[in-house]
Amino acid sequence: MKILHFLLGRCNPNSANGVDKAAYYLSKAQAEKGHTVYLFSLTYKSLIPIPGVNVQNFKSPKFPFRLPSRLFEEISKVSPDLVHLHSVFIPQNIIVSRWLISRKIPYIITPHGGLTRSALKKSRFVKLLFHKLFERNFWNNALYIHAIGESESNCILDYGIKKPVVIAPHAIDPREIPDRELLDKKYLEKNYPVTKNKRVFLFLGRLDMSTKGLDILLESFAKLRESLKNNMLILTGPDWRGKRTSLEKLIKDLGLQDNVIVTGPKFGIEKFNLIHSADIFVHPSRHEAAIPFSVLEALSIGKPCLITTSISFKNFFENKDICRQVDTSIKGILEGLEYFSTCSKEDIIIMGEMARKKIFLEFSWENTVNSLDIAFQKKC
Repeated sequence: MKILHFLLGRCNPNSANGVDKAAYYLSKAQAEKGHTVYLFSLTYKSLIPIPGVNVQNFKSPKFPFRLPSRLFEEISKVSPDLVHLHSVFIPQNIIVSRWLISRKIPYIITPHGGLTRSALKKSRFVKLLFHKLFERNFWNNALYIHAIGESESNCILDYGIKKPVVIAPHAIDPREIPDRELLDKKYLEKNYPVTKNKRVFLFLGRLDMSTKGLDILLESFAKLRESLKNNMLILTGPDWRGKRTSLEKLIKDLGLQDNVIVTGPKFGIEKFNLIHSADIFVHPSRHEAAIPFSVLEALSIGKPCLITTSISFKNFFENKDICRQVDTSIKGILEGLEYFSTCSKEDIIIMGEMARKKIFLEFSWENTVNSLDIAFQKKC
């Protein structure tokens, strides 16, 4: 089958952008299965090759409802069996979908979290207008909608979309995970000496205080008064719309300057060194479409996770042998923090090893590709 992915921006697997990572690894896995795969992106940045995938970049005009004619010429040359559109509220996707409809080329859509409650609240009136003016045919003519998790599937239904929904989650490629023997277990101690002999909780993701629940994490952490001197919290990730200042102010207001470290984003081997040298991975998000890549990576390194119920996929996270899933509240997160702050080091290691084994079994890109292939076969 010939599959063509279309998205905005450079498809960078080392980006903090989940859409980039998902498109990169999904297209790579499809090519490995034997499909002929293309990825066309609109960007002025230099091309990043994807093994086995024909990648082409196109410069987008300033007016988003105009696209370069060469893009459509190249799609015609490919003559794809299926086009995969990524993200929502994207004018360029509307134009491409209209062109595909006129030529009876089937396409599917992955919202990538764009229909969660928190996402819809941002620029709410603009999105309502966009929906009324442009989206009816966009959704109604899709072959099916690809959801990356149960939460996203529910959001799609709540949005009023009537097309079939196929759940196929983000996954992890064991080949992309460094050998732990080559990672630096003392990375944190070397770079942040204050963490020595402390139990370190790590958050890794964009510093979006509201959506990612960092405010309730900090308020919960502040309540660990009796054991606070033995615990550290590391918040790592890119600033989100200038909110890092507010985050650091909250840390000061709560008196946590000696217990919380805020860093910029970490990529590549440095990111994995950071995860490997922490004790517990924390993801207190209020709203998630699926399992974040950061959680998958932490589990694959062998770190038990403290996560909120916003992350749901089957019954995976209900297994208390690999993680603690708590209510998205100060009380819930505090219970999780207290549990992990009193666990023995041996128990934490055992939980992490069980998590590592389980994540590779249940979340593989091969399974994700098979789910999408079966859906295509059934609908065509």
